[in-house]
This record gives sequence, C-alpha cells and structure tokens, in this order.
Amino acid sequence: MSLRAKLVWGFAAVTLVLLVPSLFAASRLARLRDLAVEGRSGHAAAVAGIGRMQALLAELNRVERSFIVTGDGRLGAAAAAASDSLGAVHGRFASSPYGELGMSLEAIVDDLGVRTTRIAEHMAADSVVLATAELQPLLGRLAAAEAQLAAVAEGVDAVARRDIERADAMTEAAWVQTLIAVAVALVWSVLLASLITHSLTSPLRRLSRGMAHVADGGFDTPSDLPYDRRDEVGELSTSFRTMARRLADLDRTKSEFFGIVS
Repeated sequence: MSLRAKLVWGFAAVTLVLLVPSLFAASRLARLRDLAVEGRSGHAAAVAGIGRMQALLAELNRVERSFIVTGDGRLGAAAAAASDSLGAVHGRFASSPYGELGMSLEAIVDDLGVRTTRIAEHMAADSVVLATAELQPLLGRLAAAEAQLAAVAEGVDAVARRDIERADAMTEAAWVQTLIAVAVALVWSVLLASLITHSLTSPLRRLSRGMAHVADGGFDTPSDLPYDRRDEVGELSTSFRTMARRLADLDRTKSEFFGIVS
C-alpha cells in the first residue's frame, strides 16, 4: 500500500472516529424532538378535548332545562345531539395517550346519554312531571362530570410536566454522554494519528541516520531500514541500499587504483 493510500485510510479512520459522537448527538436530538412533538400534540389534543366536553356539558345543561320548560322538540333534538357529541368526543379522548385519565368519565357520559333519552321520551309522552324528576339526577351527573373533567385537566397537566422533566433528564444525560463520546473519540483520534505518524516518520528517521552515516564515509548499509515495506519508504530504502553498495564498490575501486598507482 502506498503512502498516499495509507494517509487517506488514516484520515478516513480519524474522521470516522470523530463522526461517531456527532451521529450519537444527532440521534439524541432526534429522539428529543420526537418526544417534544409527541408531547405537544398529545397535550394540545387532550386540552382541546377537555374544553370541548366542558362546552357540551354546559350546552346539554342549558338545552335540557329549556326543553322541559318550553317543550320545543328542536331543543330535544339539540339535547340529543349534544349528548351524542359528548360521547364521540369522550371516545376520541379515551383513544388518546391520556385516555386512562378519562376512563372515570365513561360511566357518567353513558348515564347522561340514557337520562337524555328518558327525558325526550317523557316529553314526547307529555309527562312533564316525569321529565322534571329525571332532570334533577341529570343535573347532578352534569356537575359530577364537570368536577371530573377538572380533575382530568389537572392530570393532563401533571403528565405534561412529567414529560417535560423526562425530556430535561434525557437532555442532561445526552449532554454527558455526548461529552464522554467526544472525549473517547478525541483519545482514539490522537492514538490513531500517533500510530500513523510513527509508522511514517520512524523509518524516515532511520533512513536519515543511514544517509548521515554514508555522508561520513561509512558505506555499510544499516540492517534496520524497512527494505520489505511495499510503499515509497520501502522503495527509497532499497534505492539507498543499492546506492550505498555502489559507493562501497567505488571506494574499493578507488583504493585499489591508488594502490596500483603507488
């Protein structure tokens, strides 16, 4: 492998090691973003559902009172529509992430639907007395539903606060983990860079000492040079050995020539 290839692979390894903390931090940020989006959308839907149910309870209260007083069939239809809408909104709330908090409302909502139907039947039979008698329990259930909705709203806020605390804890943990990952990556990068630098500079230093030795007149080639390396350093070492041997031959030829001349 050539020096260029080794340098490229070395830089790629260092880059990969340094990239790991970045990818880890990005994954933690993506998880936090998902939690934030999930919590925000779930909390907003829950608050909207609670507000809608409160409005329907108030509407049902108003319409039922007016229906019994006036006997207007349109008000009876409006009461039935409000009761049906209340059941539908509660059903959607029950299927949300906060559905467990609204389970206590299920029996109340069902009972309100039953009593609304009874009042409509009594009014259709011109039994205002029975309808009025049915109104009092209905008003009690409406008050219980409103109180329960207030408790559900508090529960939703508590869950939202808990999610925020969990997100804060995850943020702090991700920060610490990212710092640790960066520190480990830096250590590995330094080690890799040191190994790469040593593998390149160590044979060059030995080759430099061998050249200095030849310059001083010693033509014996050092045995610790990387002659077996299959890169530019190995080729340079082999060329240096060949040069030193030829210089040694020339030096012997010179000595023999001067001996003959003498």
